[in-house]
Amino acid sequence: MRELLRHESLVEMTAASFNRLALAAMEATEYATAIMHFNQAIQLRPDMGQYYFHRALLLQATGHLEAAKADHLIAVRLDPECMSLDFERLSLGMQLKQLPKSDEDVV
Repeated sequence: MRELLRHESLVEMTAASFNRLALAAMEATEYATAIMHFNQAIQLRPDMGQYYFHRALLLQATGHLEAAKADHLIAVRLDPECMSLDFERLSLGMQLKQLPKSDEDVV
């Protein structure tokens, strides 16, 4: 039992680390890298709505609206508090911030 708890804790920490790496890559306009890290976080913890929400913001900001909507729906299903984050308002804030263009395709 102790070993299982240790494994679950390691998975949770690793997923959180991938999410932080993705956010940093997004800030650095390394969008393909950000998507890769979000994907890894989600693969480890597919139950974390926050990870889908973050990826949805990046997808929407880079023009991948259908994928962004799909991720947002998953985020809200997994974590109803994501609905209170008001997806449209947050994404508008990111658009106002004017994410720099990247030569990388994120999807």
